Amino acid sequence: MTHIRVDKANRTGNGFEERVGGNLQPVRLFSQILRVGCVWICGGLLAQAGITTLNLNPTTYELIGLNVDQSGTSFTYSPSDFVGLNLTAWDGDSGFAMLVEDNAGDPGDGNRAALLDTDLRFDTGIINPGGAFDAVRIDFASPVENIDGDEVFLFDVESDGTRDSVRMRINGVDVTYGAADYTGQLWGGIPQDVWQRTATPNTLAELESGSWSKGADATFNIFGLAVDLSDHGVPLGGTVNFIEFGGIPGGNNVDPVFIGGLDSSTGPSGQLTTPEPETGMFILFGLGMICFYRRSLATARREKATTGQA
Repeated sequence: MTHIRVDKANRTGNGFEERVGGNLQPVRLFSQILRVGCVWICGGLLAQAGITTLNLNPTTYELIGLNVDQSGTSFTYSPSDFVGLNLTAWDGDSGFAMLVEDNAGDPGDGNRAALLDTDLRFDTGIINPGGAFDAVRIDFASPVENIDGDEVFLFDVESDGTRDSVRMRINGVDVTYGAADYTGQLWGGIPQDVWQRTATPNTLAELESGSWSKGADATFNIFGLAVDLSDHGVPLGGTVNFIEFGGIPGGNNVDPVFIGGLDSSTGPSGQLTTPEPETGMFILFGLGMICFYRRSLATARREKATTGQA
């Protein structure tokens, strides 16, 4: 945050120290305040891009809604705004590959993929994929269309503030998303159980079978990644039927608990029809500065006239 200090000593010079009749020069003061205000407001606008709010059931940690800034307009998405999906390929990097809700136990053979591709819970997932761009494949039940904004959302869990990089392949175009591409923490302190397989599951069939045991109790925080299909060469109005992704070879592996692709047939719900808060703030700020300038100028003229009469 930028802090401005006005020195009240009787000095002359640049910026706020230039005076008229003992008062700060209004034009220079207005210019400085406007500059700082623009930086503050523009910074707020930039910070609002992408996922802004995640709303979960506080008991079951199931998705209730998701607020996303789409090219300057805020939308609220409910679970019905996302297409169904299926986990169709898996190549793991660790035996610690499954997150289960606290004290729920192993869902059993043939039911593990549902922890990522079917339920709406954010305390379950399939984690630690390998480092190849196609280590994981998610097929959408219906095509996801490229709109003006973000269309695919991936939520990663971490025990601290670290956000895992992810390598994603869509439309045959590979993009690596780093920690800076995620949101800040959207939710924190979710209890989960980490389960491990005797041998690392390198196929979907191995993920759905074998001997599993509870490895540890854990508490995780959630971070979100919003993906624009345009980054992967998909034209506006174009569609994709699946995505592929993986972790970073030799680095931390992404731990997805929820993946969503927008359903273009239902469209977004809850579009804000009123101006964004930042827009109103900017208007009020500008009007306030105009009034301040006019008042300061009038005061300076009156004091100068009084000084001349004396």
